[in-house]
Amino acid sequence: MPVALSSPDFLRCSRSGAYHAHGTRTSDKSCARVCIRSVSPMHRRFFCISFAAAFTTTTASLALLAGSAARAADVDQMAPAGGSVADLVRDRARALAALPYQASSGFLSDGLRALDYDDYRRIVYRDNKGFWRDQPFGFELQPLHRGFIQTGRMALNLVIDRIVYPLAYDANLFRFDGEAPPVVSDGDIGYSGYRLMAQVGAGRIAREFLVFQGASYFRVIPPGMVYGLSARGIALRTGEPDGEEFPSFVEAWIERPQPGAGEIILHALLDGPSVTGAYRFVVRPDMDDSAADSAKTVIDVTATLFPRVDLVNVGLAPLTSMYWFSPLEKKTVDDYRPRVHDSDGLQIEMDTGESVWRPLANPEHLQASSFLAGPSGVVSSFGLAQRDRNWSSYQDAEANYHHRPGCRVEPGDGWPRGRVELIEIPTANEYADNIVAYWRPEEPLRAGSEITFDYTLHWSGRITGGADLLRVAGSASGRAPGPDDKREIVIDFAPSSRVPMIGAAPPADLVPVVEVVDGRVDGISLRRVPDTGGMRLSLFVTMDAPAVELRVILQRQDRAASETWLYRMTHS
Repeated sequence: MPVALSSPDFLRCSRSGAYHAHGTRTSDKSCARVCIRSVSPMHRRFFCISFAAAFTTTTASLALLAGSAARAADVDQMAPAGGSVADLVRDRARALAALPYQASSGFLSDGLRALDYDDYRRIVYRDNKGFWRDQPFGFELQPLHRGFIQTGRMALNLVIDRIVYPLAYDANLFRFDGEAPPVVSDGDIGYSGYRLMAQVGAGRIAREFLVFQGASYFRVIPPGMVYGLSARGIALRTGEPDGEEFPSFVEAWIERPQPGAGEIILHALLDGPSVTGAYRFVVRPDMDDSAADSAKTVIDVTATLFPRVDLVNVGLAPLTSMYWFSPLEKKTVDDYRPRVHDSDGLQIEMDTGESVWRPLANPEHLQASSFLAGPSGVVSSFGLAQRDRNWSSYQDAEANYHHRPGCRVEPGDGWPRGRVELIEIPTANEYADNIVAYWRPEEPLRAGSEITFDYTLHWSGRITGGADLLRVAGSASGRAPGPDDKREIVIDFAPSSRVPMIGAAPPADLVPVVEVVDGRVDGISLRRVPDTGGMRLSLFVTMDAPAVELRVILQRQDRAASETWLYRMTHS
């Protein structure tokens, strides 16, 4: 028999979205009101710091030392006196944290600042100028031009045999295809970031797979996918009324890869008013087209943070995405497409073995949700996914939302106890990211401290967990017959070998368990869907409050047979 319960196990305040200890509800007075404010793009800083450690400065040909036909300009080279590049970046971040923050984006001409989106896209990197293009390293580097909203400067360095070679700005690396090319200064205006290409196949065709550009943002595109969600180095004060802080990767070091290694090592220096940091990325792209959705790019991250102030609302390994509408939340959108989003859900693998799927929402007001870990204080993984891979579900031949990748975060050594937080910001279109998911430490990161932790990012079209459970394939809702505050929700489960389908009905021992807070549930039914091989659960929900919390799971012999489906239903 289906079971409908009222349970305090996952109570969240409808205003702040916070879980409360021991399943008790606190007064709404403890929940701060939230609002949305426009945040001006952060001005990034370009700086130079002197250290007591000895450095050697000489002059050499970058084309010769980097193994690149891209340019032959002379540049300074620096050799760290002992230690690794990671040590160099960490020392820079530590010394920088002891100084007051000074924002500076460096010189940029008015012509470049005034570029619109289309004009900026007409600044094109010359294909034959990629660093390492004609070399057997398996990768190619392309710096990105500054202009439009990408006004911040990221100092770029190549690392060859532990020697650091700064990359000065070179206009000859670019084509300016606009009707009126922007006026570019004769000085070193630097770059806004960089992209990496992988050399694929016998012809070593360069295929883009990774971009670092804008604040601490970076994005990956697996084979057969298009760019979608982004990762960041850190999230600070996300969702707070006074606005979010956006520290930036102000300098990067790209190590020349070893031939045949299949990986490339990157470093980044983070700087912002509240924190500095040193990041090391070991990137392993899978460029196998035949692997389809299962092909993935893996990035092992080691980060060391140096807070200038106490960091209370801090997010580690943040992911940022866009969700406008879907059959679960149609609202009043007048659009020919059935759904528009880069990601459709948050997936969490708990340390207890429970798998959680939380469909995303576009709320009427900003909302925050917290997901507590089990006894260990950490989760096995969390991430944002785009599960629906059918073109007919989106019907967008330009944006190709069915080809947007997902990303799963797997915590590693030094990962602090805490919880997963999900921030959902109202949006009226598809042009701005409005979804943020990250790990919030249990304790504040104290000013003057040094925090080092590891994690791994798995970018792929198919983000799956460890357990062989019935996975949620999709969700939808609509008005139900009766009162205006009653709605029908359907949840589709994909087939699984764990629950074989025999006959026209689901197994008799497969029981839906539904928990509800601030609402009532009736009409629960579970049916097999022959056309998909899976099952559909339907239920009617009557709202007794502005927000209703739902928890649904399929059980077999009192054990989980499916993911746990969580959702917050609001009047909007």
